[in-house]
Amino acid sequence: LEKDRKPAMYIILRPNVDRTGPDFAVISTSSDWSDFLAVKAIFPTLWQPCDALVNTSRCQKLKLKNWRGSQAIKCVLAESTLKIENGKLESDELVLLSNFSSAEVEMFRKAAMVRGRGCLKLPTLCGQKARQVLRIFTSVCSTPIMRFASKIGLKYDLAPSSLWLKLREKDSTPFGQCSRTVPKKPAEAWYHNDERGRWERTSEPDAAKKYFDELVIAPQPFEFTLDCESMSLSVRCCPEVAGHRAANALISGRGLELPNESLDVSFKLLDKTLQQGHH
Repeated sequence: LEKDRKPAMYIILRPNVDRTGPDFAVISTSSDWSDFLAVKAIFPTLWQPCDALVNTSRCQKLKLKNWRGSQAIKCVLAESTLKIENGKLESDELVLLSNFSSAEVEMFRKAAMVRGRGCLKLPTLCGQKARQVLRIFTSVCSTPIMRFASKIGLKYDLAPSSLWLKLREKDSTPFGQCSRTVPKKPAEAWYHNDERGRWERTSEPDAAKKYFDELVIAPQPFEFTLDCESMSLSVRCCPEVAGHRAANALISGRGLELPNESLDVSFKLLDKTLQQGHH
């Protein structure tokens, strides 16, 4: 909003795409519209996003909502019995959580709808199973991990001021060109249907199913492995996977030839609650 203002302020418009309610804007020091410290501006119901393109347009009856200070607040947290260990620097393991109760292990198993014992890979990509797993992980594991990070520290610094770490390929595949990490989308071709008198798309049989199956088995930036015997959960962080996906989004679908050399990719792991003023 102001070039010389520190910290910088962002204004973010969030339209109600389904038009079931009013649009609103967020004014914040964070580039995240869900920032709980933001000022929320609710537009009138008849306001439309295209009105912002008209220089002479003035919005009437704008409602501002902001947080108000509280005289007293008390935070109560349940005591956790989880034990947390840092992963080794040379491995992808971020943390190892142990000492789960049998009920907590069973909650993970039921959410993931997996059978058997031993080591089970929990879904974290998408769908109902992944949402249930992440909901349980957030309620059971997030607070103990953040406590551990504040007292002892993780292998990656979560502070917004932390340095960017340069990634290196684990093999000779340049970033953005790993077909295992980022499966290639099914090829489509256009042909003219003389009977219907129009152009239609066609693709190889079962190409969509094959693409979906490759997405399911593709490595993820974060992977959860539950050991039902030792009552532990291993959380792996694979920044190279995120690097491949980010690089692929830059070079694919633009009609350009793939670069002969890999892109320079850097990363840092951040705590979302500490991202005000950073993006």
